[in-house]
Amino acid sequence: MTEEQKREAMKEFFVAPFPELAIRSIVIGGILILLGLVAMANQTVGAGLTALVIGSLWAAFLPLPSKDADEFDKRKQPAKSSLPLNEADEAAKRNHPTKQFSLVSFAKAQRRYAARPSQAEMLKWLDEDIQRIVNETLKHLNITETTGDAIYVLGPSYFDEVEGIDNALVLRKYVSNHYFYSTYRITVFQFTAKFLGAYQASYNMIRNVCTAEQTDEFFYKDIVAVQTRTDATSYMLKTGVKLERAKTFTLSASSGQAISVILNDPTIKAGPEIETIGDKAVNNIRAMLRQYKE
Repeated sequence: MTEEQKREAMKEFFVAPFPELAIRSIVIGGILILLGLVAMANQTVGAGLTALVIGSLWAAFLPLPSKDADEFDKRKQPAKSSLPLNEADEAAKRNHPTKQFSLVSFAKAQRRYAARPSQAEMLKWLDEDIQRIVNETLKHLNITETTGDAIYVLGPSYFDEVEGIDNALVLRKYVSNHYFYSTYRITVFQFTAKFLGAYQASYNMIRNVCTAEQTDEFFYKDIVAVQTRTDATSYMLKTGVKLERAKTFTLSASSGQAISVILNDPTIKAGPEIETIGDKAVNNIRAMLRQYKE
């Protein structure tokens, strides 16, 4: 698989619609066919043939393919749902829109949906990208030698505006009682003999890019706190839901400077793999800081 094919597969993981047969069209087509047969039996051949042809076409080809192959059927969107139309998931019939397909196009839609990468593959690709980003932070921070392994924190980004990333690629998918995200805020900490280097960026899996990059240096004596805590925030997801119990990683300095990353929230509902990264990072950073402060 080429790099381009891998990124396209990542996109398909999020946007390939859950296929559903257009039963209503099939039923209407079947009724027209039945009426056509009845008409022909009553010697009304012209009208019967017309009904047969229209009914067959109706049952086989409707609904017609939309201009955007990834656009969901808005008629399936629950009236009170705040979920964006670009969210596809295994539980589509329960809480997400599906896309209806005709008899002719249904098999192709099923193959497309089945060809999506698994969550395990997505996690593997995410980890590979993160390790590459971690290695590249040495150049961004202008560090030639470190005194410990890099530690990173990862938090999903699912907002209307993520700097430098097309909003159409800020996606999530519901799997196994949580969401898997396409876009993250990543913070990498590099330890040197004299200071702690911090690199922050927004990262999108589909485009494989880091945007809104920022670098900082903290002298160990100036770091006053490293913690995770749950607080209400002013952040609003693309769904219009406000984060009210956001679990946040924070590193604070005596100057008032701080680095914060939202790890999870009941509405973000990130997977356990993402939240575990943040918890481990806090413990590891604390252990490293104790050594340097001593």
